Amino acid sequence: MLFEDLLKDTAARFVGRIRRPSREIAGKWATYWGVESDPTSSPTARVTTTTIMTFDLQRLRSRVTGTDTERSAAGITASLKDETFLTGTWYDHTGERYQWGSFQLWWSPNGQGLIGKFTGKDSRNHINHGIWLWARKEHDLLKLADMASERGYQFDDLDAFKEGIRIALQQSSAN
Repeated sequence: MLFEDLLKDTAARFVGRIRRPSREIAGKWATYWGVESDPTSSPTARVTTTTIMTFDLQRLRSRVTGTDTERSAAGITASLKDETFLTGTWYDHTGERYQWGSFQLWWSPNGQGLIGKFTGKDSRNHINHGIWLWARKEHDLLKLADMASERGYQFDDLDAFKEGIRIALQQSSAN
């Protein structure tokens, strides 16, 4: 990481909590992702995610950083372009499967959701990719899955993806 990037990330973490533009990306977001299976995906990555992870984002100008609220073992560093596209890198040290990767998310006009794609390297050097949803409220993740499908995002099986969200919601409310 460049020293300049380190300074921007640090400033975004602290100053970003103070600045609040009218359409604010800073704050808590519930996230859910699903790996698309193809011949190059690792067999372990083809299992549907059943976890909702909450990220707390901070913003300074176009720079956005954030970490998961539970363990701080996963996070993002990104840039927000034209108040519409969040593009950056992510890391996850909570398990063996994914360690780091890149992503691009489209921020819906109502500001309540982000929809996009990610790619990442797993611990067995397989490159995996899929759809990543971010919502202000966990229960809006199901609506975002439908919105993603309507916008042309390809799902292996939309119903299975949404069932994974339902399972994750049940597990989340049980905790």
